[in-house]
Amino acid sequence: MTVGDAELPDPRIPVVHGLAHGDLHLHNALVPLRRGTLCPDAFRLIDLSTFADDAPLTRDVATLMLSVLAERAPTGLIDEHELALLRHVVDPRDAYVARIVPELALLVDDVHSACTDVASGGWHALWSDQLLLSVLATALRFTTYEDLGAARRWRFFRLAARAGGELLSRHGVTPPSSAPAVSPPSQASTAGRASTTTRATTVAAREARRPRRCPTTAERCRTTRERRRTTGGPAPRPAHGPRRADRLRRPARGRHRPAAFPPGGRRGG
Repeated sequence: MTVGDAELPDPRIPVVHGLAHGDLHLHNALVPLRRGTLCPDAFRLIDLSTFADDAPLTRDVATLMLSVLAERAPTGLIDEHELALLRHVVDPRDAYVARIVPELALLVDDVHSACTDVASGGWHALWSDQLLLSVLATALRFTTYEDLGAARRWRFFRLAARAGGELLSRHGVTPPSSAPAVSPPSQASTAGRASTTTRATTVAAREARRPRRCPTTAERCRTTRERRRTTGGPAPRPAHGPRRADRLRRPARGRHRPAAFPPGGRRGG
């Protein structure tokens, strides 16, 4: 998946297309709740900006299934359970169910069961291959979503590789027996950043322990003069009182006071 192989053939697969939403994730499907009962038959789809009348019909199925995995499948699984989940999505089998979260196993089984009902009458093999292609493409698209985090993006990368390998094996193509190893993003970046992170943490800790002292007025004035001398700015104002021009523009205290009573008159009658 990462380095490719020019010797692998590129099988041509017919595509079943028709009306499709284009971005059918969990938040674009609304199911009404009436008197405390869900009504799935009355669902509504929103955000139809990607709707098309000639899109691959398996695209929405793959997007909906993988969006549920992105939100509900926990991270940090041991490799045996993680591998069972990926294999079950690509090729559901009872042997994988015992090592998968029951909710996710039921979801995958229901999706594939619904697809089997839709693609009956000799369409199952064609639909199954097309669904693998949609899972591969959708999983690769999910690897670009930074808000999913490194662990989930790595999961979808592995899922895309599993879907591609399963599709090739169905068409009699055997992947290479050996290939360059690919490490998860966290492991690949940890080794390179270990020394830098340790150095930065040490400096930050030392700076945090160092006592801080507020600069005096003379130090602030000296810093300001040096900065303005370097940048060629105007001369700094003195630290004691306003400038002489400001004092000349300011009216003298006591002038222009309004009279308390008319001139020549007296207070009272």
